[in-house]
Amino acid sequence: MTERRESETDPGFVSGAWVGWYTYFSRPARHRMDLHLTFRAARLDGDGMDDVGKFVIKGEYRTDSREVWWVKTYPGSHQIYYRGMQRGKIISGRWQADAVLTGGFCIWPKEHGELTGEFFIEEEEQDVEAIKELTTVVGGS
Repeated sequence: MTERRESETDPGFVSGAWVGWYTYFSRPARHRMDLHLTFRAARLDGDGMDDVGKFVIKGEYRTDSREVWWVKTYPGSHQIYYRGMQRGKIISGRWQADAVLTGGFCIWPKEHGELTGEFFIEEEEQDVEAIKELTTVVGGS
């Protein structure tokens, strides 16, 4: 008999369409990401598209600590490792491909708006500080 896992009920981990951006720490330009994420029983699964191409996501999250981490895999190519925190309407943090290629990211449920959504302006200012804090904790520069 197959065990059925229920969708996450925590409002910070909503399954469905998400949108956001990533940056390279060496360059400030934002690169859009469109994602479809499923949060269920501490597991994160999904897929999406960005300017590099199509990708799949496999990861985990914790409702108690608000931590989220996943691997973004471009099939037949390479992987990117993400680690972040869920706060308010967003998940933000740091990504890393190798010792040199790294940057920040911020995603949110698409229902809250696109990249210029009104709610996001205040959240974004807090996100910059959160990325700096996470970089220090994770061991970045």
